[in-house]
Amino acid sequence: LASSAGSVAQRGDEKAMVLEYRDFGVNLDLTREAARATLRGVLPRQGELDGTITLGVAEQDPPLGGRAALKLRDLAPLAIWVPQLANLKGSGELSAQLAGTLAAPVVGFTVRGTGLDAEIPVLGIHLREGGLGATLQHDGSFTAEGSIASGDGNVRVKGTRSAATGI
Repeated sequence: LASSAGSVAQRGDEKAMVLEYRDFGVNLDLTREAARATLRGVLPRQGELDGTITLGVAEQDPPLGGRAALKLRDLAPLAIWVPQLANLKGSGELSAQLAGTLAAPVVGFTVRGTGLDAEIPVLGIHLREGGLGATLQHDGSFTAEGSIASGDGNVRVKGTRSAATGI
């Protein structure tokens, strides 16, 4: 499956941001031993995405493997899916890893956001100068750190969770 270029926009709103893409493709490779899918695409104004997933199909409990990454230089197009936010700004990255087996999958991910700025009109709040990072490791441990300012205040959060001992 491939598309050389295209876009997604909110219907009926002339001012809505458009999410454009080019060189988008999904490839499937199926053999007797494994199934492999590859995803790729370029978001010219925003960033890029790519990923792979592999599933062993010849075993009783098929092994899984994979990774995915999404890099966005501009978060504004995401406001289409979060209508409570206005004037969303910033950049972000998401990466995920998949391992284990079909019966016992293991997932890890990392999320990062920088230069975060948004208004929440219904609450009359303007959030600015935000940044966050969060990582879930394959073993279940979790770390998060971030901050954001509004008015004269600033909120900072930092925490960890150990898979063995909890918070």
